[in-house]
Amino acid sequence: MKFKTIFILFNSVIVAAFLFIFLLPLALLGPEYFRLFAQRNWIAAALFLATLLIINAYFFYNRKIFRLLEREDWPALIRLLEDSIYRRGRLRRSTCRLLLNAYLITANTAPIAALEARVRRDRPALLKPLALLFGLPYLLRGQPEEAEAYFGPLASKPGVSDRLWIRWNYAFSLMQRKNYDRAKQELLGLLSERPEPVLRLLTVYLLDSYGEAHPEVRRSIERGREGLARRWSAEQWRHRLESSGGNPQVSLLAPILREAREWLFRPRAAEGKS
Repeated sequence: MKFKTIFILFNSVIVAAFLFIFLLPLALLGPEYFRLFAQRNWIAAALFLATLLIINAYFFYNRKIFRLLEREDWPALIRLLEDSIYRRGRLRRSTCRLLLNAYLITANTAPIAALEARVRRDRPALLKPLALLFGLPYLLRGQPEEAEAYFGPLASKPGVSDRLWIRWNYAFSLMQRKNYDRAKQELLGLLSERPEPVLRLLTVYLLDSYGEAHPEVRRSIERGREGLARRWSAEQWRHRLESSGGNPQVSLLAPILREAREWLFRPRAAEGKS
C-alpha cells in the first residue's frame, strides 16, 4: 500500500472515530447536554487535535524517507540519510538505525566504520542501542582480533541492546582466536541466562565442540538440545530460522544456523559413527 494511501486512511479513520465519540452525545441527548459535555471535555478535544497535528507533522517532515522506503530505492535513501547526518549534523538514533539497515541490505558495509567513528565522537551514547548493527561488519571482515576488541567491552556493559547476541559474538570471536577456555566460559554463562531459542541453539551448537573433553559441558549440551528439539519440529525450526524476525544477524548466520538445525535433529548414534 502506498504511503499516501496509508496517510489518508490513517487521518480518515482517526478523525471519523473522534467525531463519532465527540458528537454522539449530541445525537443521543440533544444540544443542551452536548453543550455541557463540550464545556467539560474541550481540553481532551484540544489534546487530541494537538496530537493529530504532531503526528501529521512527523509524517510530512519524513515524507521523502517514507517514499524512498516504499520504492525500496536504497541508494537514494542512503544518500538522503548521509546528507542528514554528515552535512546537517542530525545524528539521531532513528536515522542511524535506518542508515545502518540500508547499508546491510545493499551489502555495503564499508561506510559503517565511518558512521561508528562519527557516533563515538559526537554521540557515544548511541552506540549502546545500535551496538549489534555496528558490530556485524566485524563478523564479516574475518578479523577476529578486531571483533574481540569491539564485542568484549560491550558484552559486560549495562544498558547495551541485544546484549546476549553481543556476548555470543564475543564468544565466537574468542573461538576464532583459539582462546577456547574463555570462549567456553562465555558460552556457558550465556546459556545460563536462558537466551531466546535461536540464540540458545547457536550457543548449544558451539558448545558441542567441548562436549567430549568436558563431561559437565556435555550434560548442559544434552539438556539444551533435548529441550530445543522437543519445542519445535525440524520443519517448524526451518520456518522459524527463515523468518528472522527483523534480526539481521540471523540472516548473516544462515549457513551456521542450517548446520545447527541439522545437528539438532541428527540421531546420536549417527554422531558417534561420524
